[in-house]
Amino acid sequence: MTATNGNGSLSTRAMLVSLEINMWTARRLDKKITNEVAKDYGVGAAVGRYNKCLLIEDINGTPAKEFKAVESAGNAARNEHYTQSLPWGQEGSRIVTAANFIEWANAMREAKDVFLKARQDFIDAYPRLVEQSRRYLTQMEATTGKTMFNESNYPTQARIERKFRFATGVLPLPDAGDFRVQLSSPQVAAIKAQIEGTINATVETATQDLFERLNDLARRVAHLADPRSVVQKALAEDIRSVCAVAGRLNLTNNSYIEAFRERIMQELSFNPDMLRAIPEEREAIAARASVIYNDMAAFMRPIGD
Repeated sequence: MTATNGNGSLSTRAMLVSLEINMWTARRLDKKITNEVAKDYGVGAAVGRYNKCLLIEDINGTPAKEFKAVESAGNAARNEHYTQSLPWGQEGSRIVTAANFIEWANAMREAKDVFLKARQDFIDAYPRLVEQSRRYLTQMEATTGKTMFNESNYPTQARIERKFRFATGVLPLPDAGDFRVQLSSPQVAAIKAQIEGTINATVETATQDLFERLNDLARRVAHLADPRSVVQKALAEDIRSVCAVAGRLNLTNNSYIEAFRERIMQELSFNPDMLRAIPEEREAIAARASVIYNDMAAFMRPIGD
């Protein structure tokens, strides 16, 4: 794959972004139970470990919904971060083009609001959840003399808040042309070449990632040729959203990516109700998707201009 506009100007058209989400796991290794199970079965404790879910809704161990809401908010934020950016492969950073930065920033701000709201709801409910878990985890103590509840497994409400974090970061993209250091000319040239090689490899990976997103859309639409497949509204929405993001994240203005993006938008956009009602339309769009999918296969590796 090649960067059509060269890496020299890439640093002015893109930046590195990061997302850090830390959470309390609400799980704990129970060494006592692990050792008891190992003893009962006559094996070493290393054979298996017993990790308790500390906050449960019922005796079946269903995780507390307030905690699951924070987990879901964190997962949704990560998914959106990946959607609005491309892989960089170093220290957890990803690439965002200047054209897509506002969309990424807005998405992260909205995701952070949802995460912090879910976190606060969880913190407010935490004392109740601990008591609820105490009740279920000690339920069999009267008959067995054993309990799975351990007070020391639960941080205080004040400490639990500090175990959740949501942070984003933005850094400039490295540019070999700006490299300056007191070394001999051959050494500087070698380091610059290394930087350029790293950037070239990263740009290739990022471009491939974008191409595969589009390729996956064609594959999913082509699958509609199977009469047992379901025409989903989500697929129609994905065609619109992925193609829109692909137009903004095309790092090198790669002409193949843009051409396939336009074909997918023009030939594969559909109304779910129409496809459900008219089998011929469904067959026709699936056939067009199959052609696009096969055409893209020829360019999967390498992509170049």
